Amino acid sequence: MHARFLYFCAFLFSILFGTYSLLHADSSSPSYIYRVKIQGAIHEGTYSILEKACKDIEQEKAWGLLIEMDTPGGTLEATRKIVKLMLGSSFPIIVYVSPSGSRAGSAGTFITLAAYIAAMAPGTNIGAAHPVTVTGKDPEAESGKHMGEKIENDTLAFVSSIAQIRNRNVEWAKDSVKNSASITSEEALRLDVIDIVSKDTAQLLRDIHGRSIKLGDKMTVLDTSNLQIKDLELSWKMKFFNFIAHPTLVFAFLAIAGLGFYLEFSHPGLIFPSVIGGVSLIFFLIASSLIPLNSLGIFLMILAFACFIAEVFVVSFGLLTIAGAALLTLGGIFLFDASSSDFSIPVHFLISISIGCSLVGLIIAYALGKTFSIKQQTGNEVMIGARAKVIQSIGPHQGKIFLMGEFWEARSKEAIEEGQEVEILSINHLIAEVKQVSSS
Repeated sequence: MHARFLYFCAFLFSILFGTYSLLHADSSSPSYIYRVKIQGAIHEGTYSILEKACKDIEQEKAWGLLIEMDTPGGTLEATRKIVKLMLGSSFPIIVYVSPSGSRAGSAGTFITLAAYIAAMAPGTNIGAAHPVTVTGKDPEAESGKHMGEKIENDTLAFVSSIAQIRNRNVEWAKDSVKNSASITSEEALRLDVIDIVSKDTAQLLRDIHGRSIKLGDKMTVLDTSNLQIKDLELSWKMKFFNFIAHPTLVFAFLAIAGLGFYLEFSHPGLIFPSVIGGVSLIFFLIASSLIPLNSLGIFLMILAFACFIAEVFVVSFGLLTIAGAALLTLGGIFLFDASSSDFSIPVHFLISISIGCSLVGLIIAYALGKTFSIKQQTGNEVMIGARAKVIQSIGPHQGKIFLMGEFWEARSKEAIEEGQEVEILSINHLIAEVKQVSSS
């Protein structure tokens, strides 16, 4: 009896211990952190990627999100959405500007400041968040004093609110917008713009272990001792959107679409140019849903291709082509909405594309011009000026001539005897008007 009682106690203890272990395992902290790498401009596609990452973290109850970033800036509207997503998250979000040589420029500054933990690698920089137009100028200088002040004040309020919520250096944040201040990672740490400088991701997770952050309404101590990094798997759709939402590609898509339709218009029936133009136009429309575009830029580019087409029909000695090239360059400069993005296209790329389109237009105009100067090879017009032999005497009454291997009815204002040579003046209702060729 005593042995049975001991066996029963051991069995009961094993059940209770297993149950406790299972419950303890279920209630333990998640063992991995999602990582998203942002390289390049910030746009609506970037927001979609981060939104997906946040949803996956909530569903899988992961520890948090690590954003590794290297960006020159991006659209203000997408940045606002990303910041709103970060400020309202229920889990830790770490922004790490890396690797060395990277930057958190303009829109990247706002995202870095909005993180629970803001970190940078050695040799990186942050700042230069002053809004600029697509030509690289101050909005006040290009859009007027009142519009410039409106954009700047709105951006100042935005960055100040972020810095206040995260207890970062508000004065520097405002200086980065007002005066385009930019600082290194070491200076950012000294000025309380960021929280830490770490050489790599592994070191970063070790450095933030044990730090306290305000998560919601309570303080939370970060435990990153056993975290595993899990990279977010992007769908092909997200990868595609992230690829085409590049300012240079957006301009190229519209330029190729215009050139394709121009080639099809000047050479009907080729089909291939119109197919390429149609596909490029679709890509442009998709990209335009991710990046805010300026209607003035689109109008100028359409007008440029109208000039190229007009060159085919109007003898302008290349002036229309030159005008088209200038309009194409201006269209690229004004293609992006200056008030809501940092996007711009390198001027040398714009000039290269414009010159290329101009050369294609000139070549086609020259080729068509040569075809117009070639004497027609078919129809009645071919016979005008041709020589023929009189087979049956002609005059005001009809006679017959032998022309290009055929017998034709002919008439003349003067009498012409059989055997004489005549010249064709016109063909009317299959009757040739002729005149006698003077004998030399």
